[in-house]
Amino acid sequence: MRLIRPVHALRKSLQLTLMVLMLCAVVSPVFSQNITLKTPLVERGNAELTTIMFRSNDLVQIRWEEPLAGLKLKIGDVPGIYGLYSVQMRGDTSSSFRPSVVGIPVGVYYGVLTSSDADTFTEIQLEASSNPATRYSKDFMFIVESEESPTILAPTGTIEERVPTFEWESIPGVVSYAVVVSSTPFSISPESGGNLTIDGLNPVWMHLTTQTSALYGERFESDPLIQFDPLPLVLGSTYYYTVLNSYSKTDLGFLSSVTSSIASFTLGDAASLASADLSYPVGIERITERPDIEFEWENVENALSYDLSIFERISDSGWVSDVMVYSSNTPNEFLTVPASEVFRSGDYRWFVIANDREGAGSTSVFGEFSYFTNMGEFTFKTMSANDGSDIIGVTVRARSTDGGYNPPANWINPDGATYTDSLTVGNYEFKASKSGFAEITTPVVIQAGSAAQVELNLVPLPSRINGQVIDGDGVPVNDATVNFVDVVTGLEYEARTNFQGIFSIDLTMGTFRIGASKAGFRSSSTITLSVAEQQILSIPTPFVILNDNVVISGRITNQDGIAVSQAEIKATKGNESISTVTDGEGLWSLALSEGIWSLSISKEGFLAPMPRELALFAGDDISDVDFVLIQQASRIEGLIQGVRTLPDGRIERVPIADAEIIAYPLSGGLQWGQPVVIGLDNTFSQDLEDVLGGLIPTSLSVGRAYTLFDRLEVGVHVMGVPDLLMRFSLGFNVY
Repeated sequence: MRLIRPVHALRKSLQLTLMVLMLCAVVSPVFSQNITLKTPLVERGNAELTTIMFRSNDLVQIRWEEPLAGLKLKIGDVPGIYGLYSVQMRGDTSSSFRPSVVGIPVGVYYGVLTSSDADTFTEIQLEASSNPATRYSKDFMFIVESEESPTILAPTGTIEERVPTFEWESIPGVVSYAVVVSSTPFSISPESGGNLTIDGLNPVWMHLTTQTSALYGERFESDPLIQFDPLPLVLGSTYYYTVLNSYSKTDLGFLSSVTSSIASFTLGDAASLASADLSYPVGIERITERPDIEFEWENVENALSYDLSIFERISDSGWVSDVMVYSSNTPNEFLTVPASEVFRSGDYRWFVIANDREGAGSTSVFGEFSYFTNMGEFTFKTMSANDGSDIIGVTVRARSTDGGYNPPANWINPDGATYTDSLTVGNYEFKASKSGFAEITTPVVIQAGSAAQVELNLVPLPSRINGQVIDGDGVPVNDATVNFVDVVTGLEYEARTNFQGIFSIDLTMGTFRIGASKAGFRSSSTITLSVAEQQILSIPTPFVILNDNVVISGRITNQDGIAVSQAEIKATKGNESISTVTDGEGLWSLALSEGIWSLSISKEGFLAPMPRELALFAGDDISDVDFVLIQQASRIEGLIQGVRTLPDGRIERVPIADAEIIAYPLSGGLQWGQPVVIGLDNTFSQDLEDVLGGLIPTSLSVGRAYTLFDRLEVGVHVMGVPDLLMRFSLGFNVY
């Protein structure tokens, strides 16, 4: 039950071993697993949980279908290599152990149940090819989670930084950390089922990071916690936050239920700007289903813009918290919200932050209202398409396919295969995803007064590719991105490295072009490899990425020279995209690599300049890349749908995701002269300069050809200046 091979010896011989294993795996026949695993059963105190997240003193029961004696659970911290621990199974369909007794520390591990003494998956497969009595399961990932929560260092007390940096101490074995910031006091407590109960939360920013610090407002495209842009922090206000452990960089199913302390800070003295008085809806207004709701508030003297935020109140078993469902910025004292897309039946709260030209703000009191519409329940169940076994920790996303309600957050079933909730009546698309399984999508119809039963049968991905990324000095690179492109289909996948520089990804069989990259490093050369079904392929030679030591920095201000905080700066080179946000002084910095990069700047409520191209070379340190954002903007929003004729003659409308929307002047020129480009899901919105301030874009173009559709339809409504349509014509070019 103890360590069966010294770790340093395993690491020392890893490269030679992997080379031999890869060559054997390519030429040898592949045999399917012949042991069917069930999800482990965990006894924790008086609770019994079905989970792959263990704690040191949990009694963990490994279970399998076929009656077999004499099996061993072989464990490693690298996929496909199990030389760290071996636990003898003492039953013929189940056996238990405690991680503390085996000596397994906090971390992410991979295990395989087998009758073989071999220490790698490939060796086990080769043994099975010559000895039919050799039994083995598909390998699986599990977590030994820390029972300690991060010690919070900053910010605390009264601070002056408008964009603070959050800091905490690291915990060995923890992969990433979730930062949760609220405008109201809240508490976190664990449930008996292993989930967290959060009471009183009104979130203004949430962020998942592998670092032990984060600048307020940081956001990345792959961050699963980010649904909306962060709200501006208001002078004189107190905020509350916590930091939670997580064991994945992208999957919220591995967020720890170990509770952490709640810290607080107050942002300086209150601003002189008065708070907005809310007009409608207020007084616990009861609103029956309608397409749009116009939110209104009184004008605040010297306010240049307003941030509107709307939250759904979620309550269960005595606890109440808020979930943000809508956020937007406007220069006006009203904003029209597409109610049918944003609200389901329930209770809601909203507030407005008034902003002056210098970025200081004031927060209104909460307004409350209830919304009523036709609802229907659903229950989804996630199972393996191979054997019908339950799958937990699946992320499910619902999207309306008929222009209706879109839930603001994903659902996860962490402690059981089924999950029940409700949606507004309509047609939806449920998309289920989990590491190790192919993503699936299924149509769902929600009807009033009935409960839809949704079976989500996930197909296990039959193959795996492992490898390592190092720098020029041979040091493992953490958090590098490894890209996989299927050379036949063109589909792209990606994996992230751990602190050992190790990456692992489950795929379908096929041939892939593979390369590694990371911000601040020159991308590796690419290789092309083929992986067979049921094969774990280990790449023998690490990918090498070189640190180019390229740093660019600058400052972003408005047209009056005042610093703009929380503006996003995005650098793009080919398929690489790296972003950051400005601090309270408008300052920003990015570590990039050699090459030609395109820099774009954006912030809601501001008109952005044209992207700027920079040719960068190794060793460059450029510190004067400054931009000006034009403050006070109006907004145009709309919906793009593809229209196609089905074989039976029926017309089908499908929302178009990731369309590129370009706003540009039909004649003359912008006062600041640039096109504005934005890509969103299936709706678009773009801040435009207030018409009173100069010439503005007057046309929108869908910048992508869709050959599967007979035509595209673009619907638009304008919010902002009331007589906007009288001042210029609004046209659409679709090609």
